[in-house]
Amino acid sequence: RFLVAANGRQLVVNDFELGDEGEYVATATNIAGTATGRSRIIVLQPPVFKKVDPLDQPPIIPDQDYVVDATQNVTILDGKRLLINADVVTTKPDAMISWELPDGSTLSPGQTLDRFSVYPNGTLQVTDIDSADEGTYTATATNRAGSATATTKVDVVKYSWQIIVGSCTHTCGDEGTKPTLIICRNDETFQSVAEVNCGHIVKPTQPPPEECNRVPCPAPPQFSKPPPLNQSTPINDDNWAVTLNQNVTIVRGNELVITADVVAGLPDPTIIWMLADGTTTLSAGQSSGSASVSADGTQLTIPNMQFGDEGSYVATATNSEGSTTGTTTVTVVE
Repeated sequence: RFLVAANGRQLVVNDFELGDEGEYVATATNIAGTATGRSRIIVLQPPVFKKVDPLDQPPIIPDQDYVVDATQNVTILDGKRLLINADVVTTKPDAMISWELPDGSTLSPGQTLDRFSVYPNGTLQVTDIDSADEGTYTATATNRAGSATATTKVDVVKYSWQIIVGSCTHTCGDEGTKPTLIICRNDETFQSVAEVNCGHIVKPTQPPPEECNRVPCPAPPQFSKPPPLNQSTPINDDNWAVTLNQNVTIVRGNELVITADVVAGLPDPTIIWMLADGTTTLSAGQSSGSASVSADGTQLTIPNMQFGDEGSYVATATNSEGSTTGTTTVTVVE
């Protein structure tokens, strides 16, 4: 790419590159002596913004502070903080960054306008973002060699909660917002789509409004599933309590209390206990022989376990939405 003219008085460099930057020295010689000349060549590069892939994001951005690169579009919940990086990958000399807001206002590094500010490195910050901040944000990088622009389109959405309990759906919050935030309510736990199959769900980052915390929606009852008891030896205790669905070995003469732990169900279910003889049933507040059921129906107590009491004790919880059963098998030893 380097060519010297026939008379030696001109150096031509084709397709000048960054690596060609530096000092060029010409030396002229005759019988009388020599002379040198020097030229320092600096290569300028116009700014270029980093090219990034579009965001692969759920309908709602869950982060409190969400960071994107210029050229990436984003959908974000109102009230969050947004940072847009102006990442220039090539520039010489350093480029000056400026931002144009959706309303036409401009900001440079170090400047602040209401909730908008630009860091010294050119990153734009928007705090407590709301729907009035929607639109296109344009970053411009300028140096002596030229300029470049990058844009980020911002959509701001509000919370709209849809609570799903069994077959019942209840919506509260801001109506008509886009998109609707759909979550699944399972007892007191809000779960993501990976955990519960409730349709299009994103995991929320904060509880729903207070009016959503107690949704009067019917749901079938469910008993808890406790881990098995770790019994290396038979239980020998004056009062031994287990949770329904746990099996137990107990020494004759001890008291046994079985608790039916209802973790879901609306309206409140009715619980019926069947004793180990397979025929006797007890409901809330009832007793038979030494066996008795608590007033709320959740506990079965047998104060003096005998060999004839061993077997399977079954509790059935029923409400208008369905029923479920749990079993505890009891072995009595001397």
